[in-house]
Amino acid sequence: MALSAGTRLGPYEVIAAIGKGGMGEVYRATDTRLGRTVAIKILPPDVAATPDLRRRFEQEARAASALNHPHICTLHDIGHDGGTDYLILEYVEGQTLADVIAGRPLPLDSALQYAIDIADALAEAHRHGIVHRDLKPANIIIAANGPKLLDFGLAKQVPIGLGAGVSDAVTAPPAAVSALGMIVGTLQYMAPEQLEGKDADARTDIFAFGAVLYEMLTGRRAFDAPSQPSVIAAIMSSPPPSVLSAQSGAPPALDHLVNRCLSSKPIDRWQSAADIKIALKWIAAAPHGFPAPAATPRKWQLAAAVALAAAVGAFITALAMRDTSVSGGVARFAFAPGHAVADVAAPIAVSRDGRAIAYVSSNDDDQQITLRRIDRFDEQVLAGTTGATSSFFSPDGNSLGFVAHGSIKIVPLHGGSPVTVAEGASDFGADWAPDDTIVFTSSKTWGLVRVPARGGAAETLTIPDVAHGELRHIFPQTLPGGRAVLFSVATGLTFDASRIAAISLDTKRQSTVLDDARAARYVNSGHVLFTRAQRLLAARFDISRLTIGSATPVAESLPATSHIGTIRPFSVSDSGHLVYVEEAGPRHEVVSAAPNGTTTTLGVPLGRYAFPVISPDGRYATLTILRPDARRADIALLDVARRTLTPLTNDGFNHIGIWTPDGERIIFSSARANTANLFVQPRDGSRPAEQLVRSSQHQDPGSCSPDGRLVAYAEADPENKWDLWTVPLTEPRTPKPFRRTPASEFSPMFAPDGKWIAYTSDETGRQEVFVERFPGGGERQQVSSEGGDQALWAHDGRFLFYRSGERVLTVDVSYAGERLNLGVPRVLFAGRFEPAAGQGWPNYSIAQDGSRFLMIAGLRPGPSATPVPTINVVLNWSEELEQLVPRR
Repeated sequence: MALSAGTRLGPYEVIAAIGKGGMGEVYRATDTRLGRTVAIKILPPDVAATPDLRRRFEQEARAASALNHPHICTLHDIGHDGGTDYLILEYVEGQTLADVIAGRPLPLDSALQYAIDIADALAEAHRHGIVHRDLKPANIIIAANGPKLLDFGLAKQVPIGLGAGVSDAVTAPPAAVSALGMIVGTLQYMAPEQLEGKDADARTDIFAFGAVLYEMLTGRRAFDAPSQPSVIAAIMSSPPPSVLSAQSGAPPALDHLVNRCLSSKPIDRWQSAADIKIALKWIAAAPHGFPAPAATPRKWQLAAAVALAAAVGAFITALAMRDTSVSGGVARFAFAPGHAVADVAAPIAVSRDGRAIAYVSSNDDDQQITLRRIDRFDEQVLAGTTGATSSFFSPDGNSLGFVAHGSIKIVPLHGGSPVTVAEGASDFGADWAPDDTIVFTSSKTWGLVRVPARGGAAETLTIPDVAHGELRHIFPQTLPGGRAVLFSVATGLTFDASRIAAISLDTKRQSTVLDDARAARYVNSGHVLFTRAQRLLAARFDISRLTIGSATPVAESLPATSHIGTIRPFSVSDSGHLVYVEEAGPRHEVVSAAPNGTTTTLGVPLGRYAFPVISPDGRYATLTILRPDARRADIALLDVARRTLTPLTNDGFNHIGIWTPDGERIIFSSARANTANLFVQPRDGSRPAEQLVRSSQHQDPGSCSPDGRLVAYAEADPENKWDLWTVPLTEPRTPKPFRRTPASEFSPMFAPDGKWIAYTSDETGRQEVFVERFPGGGERQQVSSEGGDQALWAHDGRFLFYRSGERVLTVDVSYAGERLNLGVPRVLFAGRFEPAAGQGWPNYSIAQDGSRFLMIAGLRPGPSATPVPTINVVLNWSEELEQLVPRR
């Protein structure tokens, strides 16, 4: 049926028709609630009229809505209005790939870049168990920022297998739609198994991908004939002519890649889109006699693949030399990770035998563990590691432990699903000892606990001495012999506010090993490595006496951090190899984002930023600037119109600047008195900062009440982790608790009417957003259900926003008397935006009129931004260590 302009479907108003196909009609429309342009797709009558098909379509649409990727058209909503079923999609402007090709081969560099992005998008879908089943040029839009995959209308969800979502899907029973005898897809791009009515898996999409890539390279379809039977016959038995016939300058490796995609048997094809992407990046970057791809935001990834391939090759060669000679000699190389590093300050791990490296990577809306084996050119994103913050290898190297969502988990590296070993884990590192026990930091006591690697009762090893300034015991390592544990004692916020300690497991006595140091790691050569500021140092260590010698610098320019976060950016193997991450320079830019996700750079110099907060009049914003030396953070005032930054503080560690409702004062957290407490200062700096609350515990501000009388804030508690408080801005400034529980609650945000507070709590085992009536004791509701933090209210109180990874979600809010009603969370937009830069405090802000968000965007490294974060490898480093720190 045709819809005329002005037709309403739910809150969506039709503007004009866009197109029509076998799977329905598409219209451009406006979301009247958010003022953004969307696309409406009307479901075809045969699907809508069949209950089983419609129910299955809805299930698969909900699954597809979980996909948030820069090269996948986002599915926002699904609805039913007046007998019409519809989907709400991201509106994308551009030409279809079919129109771009138009019967002509694309330039080789363009075809390769498009193919890399499409393969990356498919890999993301397959990781979520989504198979497209109708990939073709007409379902790919070439937008300003690259290709976008459209039309998951024929998509199906399959069981998620290891790596690419193939392993389990291959043996999955036929789905309901297939059981009805339906052959779905577009004939010229359908894999043989689709033509036979068999079940589809990720390799079905890989066949279609090969057909699309063939068409980009040659300007003609891989399988084309005057009749449908002859097309089917060609697909089943006749491979297409070589792509070299149309692209004479193409490397043979590209022809091989396409042919393997188009193999008639699924087992003979590439088994994952992620592997195809890596192969394409290598082909695009290798010197094959054709021009290098034009500079794009992703060119750094192509160069990274070359560096990575060369580095791994050097690594393998060096190991081979080491195996056949008395001394392989010290060798150095660096590589750029093939997957985006989630944070260059995130921990890195190398196996004890030095043959595998693991690091935390990002897929644009979450984190996972990426594994790099030194005997292979590709990387493996480990399935089931979503939300991981650190990793550690088993002693035999056959399994990887990791911390995710407050749990210690183990995943076999040769196939298998992760299993949970222990709950109540923090993000501050863990160690798998040779006696098959795991030591980690408890999120309940912030001390060290030990559990069997097979699971079982936890044994408490240490508890921080809060009375003497100990906050956390972190980065444990069981020393050889299993008689003692080396760990760091965090005593403050900054990088160096910690010391190295040890505990005897026989006597339970603790001793300080070294002050002003952290993240210690014992090496079998008899040394300890540790960090101080941005330097890696080494010293002799007496394992029997637990004493340390004088330190010698080993490496400079390690990643800086201004929090006591999960930073141990180095690892060393028992075989004598050192791996460490090197600083990558400025990592952030400040951008303005519209509700539809369109971003505009504000022109602020690149740097390290966090916690933007827009002033009530919209003219200014506060920014926390994280200083390169990692020991300071300051608050600056951003003039939005003039694009200038004016420092407000310059004395130590200051962060999270919030505004009073009149816009005249700024409240922030400052550690100028060693412990971070709340201070208030005039915006114009006419008077010095005044301390609001004095406490021996760390405090961070959340928001001011609308009447300007109160400040809601979070305070660390030795027993309850983080609690919520309020304090008057005028004397007497007597703090009052708002929420005190054994869980951590932080980032309290007053509603515009002052009657509710939104905040983040980890009481469910992971961070979720809640709202509770203020001043307390009344109604309380959970807002998010699949993880969330950084809650913000719209200034009219009609919406509540929160973050989940790099996504911004919104929830409708309505009021019925004294009751607050919440809608279903939905994704507003997503992008490469920095997550919370602390305990879940908002790392974004919204303007008073709701027209824009102020975001901190992570840079994609490249020539126009910042150098590629590098992972440095030093082979046989223990030989050099003996020279640097000789025996006495």
